[in-house]
Amino acid sequence: MCSTQTVTKVLNGVLTTLNSFGTIEGLTTNTTFEQIVKQLQQLEVDSQSWKKGDPAQTFITVLTDAEAAFKLLPVPEVDQEIADVILAGITTLIGIFDANGAVTTPTGATASDTEIKEHQSEVAMATTSAVKTLVPGFHYRKGFLGLFRENPEHAYFDEWNKVIGGHGEKWATAHVDY
Repeated sequence: MCSTQTVTKVLNGVLTTLNSFGTIEGLTTNTTFEQIVKQLQQLEVDSQSWKKGDPAQTFITVLTDAEAAFKLLPVPEVDQEIADVILAGITTLIGIFDANGAVTTPTGATASDTEIKEHQSEVAMATTSAVKTLVPGFHYRKGFLGLFRENPEHAYFDEWNKVIGGHGEKWATAHVDY
């Protein structure tokens, strides 16, 4: 259901757009922004050895912290829709790690295959709902969160390009070609 390559590609997509966002919004010297970028870059390195079934809470915590910090950045209201695409990418990564990480029962025992599938289904529904709240126009194509295809970052970049396309010349340099 998930591979390290999928995580890497989606995380790379988030980092690419985050850096463009920071440059255009003048945030590259903001210490909070710098910290978010460093956290996600380190996560990219640390997640290289992660695989389905491995514990994922550390990664989820890093992403949740980055998400909370990103929400505190000074973003003009007119550009909030663009910021929401990045937040949707982070939310998607949290869902990928949560659905594919180690699953235990409330007593701490290893979950059964049925419990794991139920957990994955619940996470997929919750993540889809959260992403659709942030970016209502995002359409999942296939697979869990629509990101499991040959180039999973393309779904993310497609939405990014669509949203920035409606925000004028200021965002023209942020278009992602792939």
